[in-house]
Amino acid sequence: MSEELKGPALPPCPLSRRITPEENICSDCPVSRDDKPRDAVLKCLDHLAGFELFSVTDWVLSSPLSAVHGVLLEVNTAIDHGDGSLKDIRERFSGPVREIAASLDRAAAFSGPERIMLLGDSLFFTLNYGEALEFYSEYSRQMPEDPVGWNNCGLAASRGGNDAQAVEFYKKAVFLDREYSIAWFNLAKALSRMKDYERSAKAFEKVVALDPENISAWNNLGVMYSRQGRYQEAVRCYNKAVNIKDDYVWAWCNKGIALAALGFPKRARKAFIKALEIDPDFKGAQDGLNTLAGN
Repeated sequence: MSEELKGPALPPCPLSRRITPEENICSDCPVSRDDKPRDAVLKCLDHLAGFELFSVTDWVLSSPLSAVHGVLLEVNTAIDHGDGSLKDIRERFSGPVREIAASLDRAAAFSGPERIMLLGDSLFFTLNYGEALEFYSEYSRQMPEDPVGWNNCGLAASRGGNDAQAVEFYKKAVFLDREYSIAWFNLAKALSRMKDYERSAKAFEKVVALDPENISAWNNLGVMYSRQGRYQEAVRCYNKAVNIKDDYVWAWCNKGIALAALGFPKRARKAFIKALEIDPDFKGAQDGLNTLAGN
């Protein structure tokens, strides 16, 4: 972070050692590398709250950008794994992070690829997708051969509601690295949202070829086949998913739907019941059983 943004004399985030060990961290840092993301974030913020003048804004504006990025990465990891309790914390970071990006002139903001990516990530993590795309695009202009930059452009565009633009970015990423399974997955998801099920299926086929243990890809590939009426192929995909992870409730439910469409109500019922054994409140499976009962 540039010198002109220095604020109160507060310590950089203890979580920085989980991301960038070279950062100057507090000697009494309470965070362990083994802490789960939620626990690490709460320990970190509780610790910093003991410092005079502490606020999220003060800390963001006075800390190294890599430290801010480190906390936000932990926060979003926890949220992505179903911990909604940190959404409020993420919202508190949104304004200060945007303030950092807006206060820099572009010569300073675009002073190097690593810095640009950190700013882009921090904006993305705080749901500032339009601003994130600006930084990711600049990163890709400076590093046009790095597929990660193009993938991140796609993520920001997609989260911003422009899947058509995102598809073009993902295509650049996989052109540069044909084995970049994450970009193939993101491309497939964007195409599915655009209802281009055939091309989405082809992208998911690429994902499972590269990453055969990816249960989400197998399940999504099954859904894309189902959307095209290819139910037998869909069932094979759902079987792949549950063979990898037997308690993957979505695949069991989707298998039931495909089996019902194929005219196998008894087998479909078993799949729905299996889904409900895993999650008794899973609405899709209960709806499937109710549909079978009404036929």
